[in-house]
Amino acid sequence: MGSPTNMSSKELLECSLCLCVLTDPVCTPCGHCFCLPCISDYLDNSKQWHCPNCNEVFPNRPRLSINVVLSKLTGPLRKTALEKVVEVCKWPLLSARRPHTTPTVPIAERALLLLCILAVVIAYTTHVCQDTSPSPSRLAELCDQKVGFQESVMTADDKNEKSIRPRQRNIQMAVANMDKRLHNLSNMVTVLMRNVLATRMTLVKLEGFYNKGTALEKMDVTFDPDTAHPSLVLSPDYKQVWQGQAQPNLSDNAKRFDYCVSVLGKEGFKSGKFYYKVQIREKTDWDLGVARESVKRKGVVVLGPLNGYWTIWLRNGSQYAALEKSLLPISLNHRPETVGVFVDYDKGLVSFYDGDRGTHIFSFTGVSFNETLYPYFSPNLSSGGKNSAPMIISTLFL
Repeated sequence: MGSPTNMSSKELLECSLCLCVLTDPVCTPCGHCFCLPCISDYLDNSKQWHCPNCNEVFPNRPRLSINVVLSKLTGPLRKTALEKVVEVCKWPLLSARRPHTTPTVPIAERALLLLCILAVVIAYTTHVCQDTSPSPSRLAELCDQKVGFQESVMTADDKNEKSIRPRQRNIQMAVANMDKRLHNLSNMVTVLMRNVLATRMTLVKLEGFYNKGTALEKMDVTFDPDTAHPSLVLSPDYKQVWQGQAQPNLSDNAKRFDYCVSVLGKEGFKSGKFYYKVQIREKTDWDLGVARESVKRKGVVVLGPLNGYWTIWLRNGSQYAALEKSLLPISLNHRPETVGVFVDYDKGLVSFYDGDRGTHIFSFTGVSFNETLYPYFSPNLSSGGKNSAPMIISTLFL
């Protein structure tokens, strides 16, 4: 056990909201220090701006800047997520001195759940990407055992918890914040676990194509002017498209989109594999993917697999999403300047990649196409010069 001096120093470096070592430490005008995310959440959900420690009321929301000195002091004390997973998996099930036997049991309970989720995700991803043989089910079983033991500890320590009140309000707030973050994490994990295997298999295929120098027949992909919405302008080589003024005297044939500003590629395919890239560098809104030949083109078009479209889009310059049965948000660390589309027709796979970095964006799997597919594009509307840049397609491989 550390000396009283050491314990006091450690408490000074803890956030009273999350009860952990300070992360991105900031100080309020009254002098108390918190993690930047914790105090930001607290202020966001408070009717009156005040310090959660001393209740001093602030006339205006405090401007918070990271304290560089505190950040350097707390840095060595913080552990990475993986280190915490390793630590929690080493905790003995029947130890008499566990982190859970404290008044902060609700927080420890949720922290353990979070770490168990991370353990399973890390194990599964390692297994898929590095061909190792971890046992996610065993990790989950171990976590269940620990939660069960923890519940018994909570019952035994109930009287002690009732007698310890000073930090109860902060604990309740930390629990609420963790519940919200766990909910968001569960949604992200659902998407991750569904796509990680498909991503790995697709990358293996693409690496095989490039590394082996497979003799792939090049196909010059162009926009089909007969399908373009009347307000879409095509370059003379049919490689660029952008939204402009409606063009008169265009034939209203059955192939043309008449409401949505969309266009298909001229070249279709119904077997094999292909990959093409589209430059969307300066655009704030676009749709991209593939579509069946028989898709609806007149009136309002609802994108999605049920209607024969396998697409992703960008809205407002930063909101990426895949259009499945419902809108599925996509989180990207970097904004792609080009997007690559890879389709394995026979395997029923449509994958999207950052065309420059090669990082995976999203995949549709297990698709039965059943008819000819065409590349699908929509540069979306432009207004006042915004989103006026063209979409530019490059080479398609079969």
